[in-house]
Amino acid sequence: MTWLRRGLAVLTPIMVLAGGLGSYFVLANTAPQVSPSDPVEQIWPVSAETVTIQDFRPQLSLYGEVIAERPAELRSSVAGDVVGLGEGFANGAHVQAGDLLVEIDRFDYEQDLAEQQAALDEARARLDELTARVAMEADTLVRNREVLEIWQRELNRRETLAARGAVSDQTLDETRRSLVSAEQAVTASASMVRVEEARVAQQQAAIARLEAAVNLAVRNLERTRITAPFSGFVLDPQGELGQRITANESVATLIDPRRFEARFQLSETQYGRLLSDGSELIGRGAQVIWSIGSARLEFPATVVRTEGQIDAQTGGVAAFARLEPLAPDTPLRPGAFVEVVLDDRVYADVAVLPATAIHGDQVFVITDDNRVEPRQVDIAAAVRDAVVIRDGVRAGERVITTRLSEVREGARVEIR
Repeated sequence: MTWLRRGLAVLTPIMVLAGGLGSYFVLANTAPQVSPSDPVEQIWPVSAETVTIQDFRPQLSLYGEVIAERPAELRSSVAGDVVGLGEGFANGAHVQAGDLLVEIDRFDYEQDLAEQQAALDEARARLDELTARVAMEADTLVRNREVLEIWQRELNRRETLAARGAVSDQTLDETRRSLVSAEQAVTASASMVRVEEARVAQQQAAIARLEAAVNLAVRNLERTRITAPFSGFVLDPQGELGQRITANESVATLIDPRRFEARFQLSETQYGRLLSDGSELIGRGAQVIWSIGSARLEFPATVVRTEGQIDAQTGGVAAFARLEPLAPDTPLRPGAFVEVVLDDRVYADVAVLPATAIHGDQVFVITDDNRVEPRQVDIAAAVRDAVVIRDGVRAGERVITTRLSEVREGARVEIR
């Protein structure tokens, strides 16, 4: 029995293997034959756009911020205690030209004005006195000259008589002494007139100084009321009732909504492109767009100037577009981040295609039999989500605008 079990153990695997081989040959010989079919060409669905050749003027979309062209920092010209504040003296309040902002105690300045005015009145009275003395000395000089003329005639007459022997030498000498005394009186009177006239001139100079002092006192008194020099918005007010402020201390900043500007940056490429067609940047129209939430506010503007210095690193330049005068109730304020849209240069005889049509420096043109043909193009500019093509495509051709990664030259496409 032992040898029988051993024989079965050897034959069983051989029999299983032989059965499996037999089944394989039977299945292989009886399997149906499948004949291969011809391969089907893949058709790629794409989007396309027909080329149109035309003159094209795109718009530049730039970004910047609103600034006040000439903000006025209001400072106190005099020192003193704050005794009054205007209704519009608050951050963001709109005031009209001439409205009171801050009032300073007037007492010291009124006293100074009164003292200067009194000194001026006294100086004018002194001038009247000196003028009267000049007139008196001038009158004395006239009388002394008349006396001198009398003695001169008398001397001439007596000299004639003395020549005839009718007048003694003693009488002639006394006449000459009287003439000399009259000459001395005239000289003294003339000197007194000049002295008094000099005193009048000095007094007139003193009056001029006092008049200047009075004008300054009047001006300082007026400066105790700080008012708005023009209509605008109050920013950063400084001052409280009872507070003492010093001369030249800042009290507020006033901005004029009629003089708002948008400051934006032009790259070197953009700046050169705007100047390349010979047109001026200054005077070019623009639109300033302020997006706040779902609201979109547009303000017409004009480019008025460029910054005085070019950025050495980027080669770009900052430009300023002045907004049209705004109403007093405008919500726009300096510091707002805005978009500035202005006309670019004119491109003549170009094609404008979506940016998705460009693959490096080429596009894919669809032939008449709907095949892909790559085409090298000359790109003049990229504007937002489009490109301006100067050369490489012709009018009426269809250009694929779908991004392609696997389509090869000659592939068949279907426009959807």
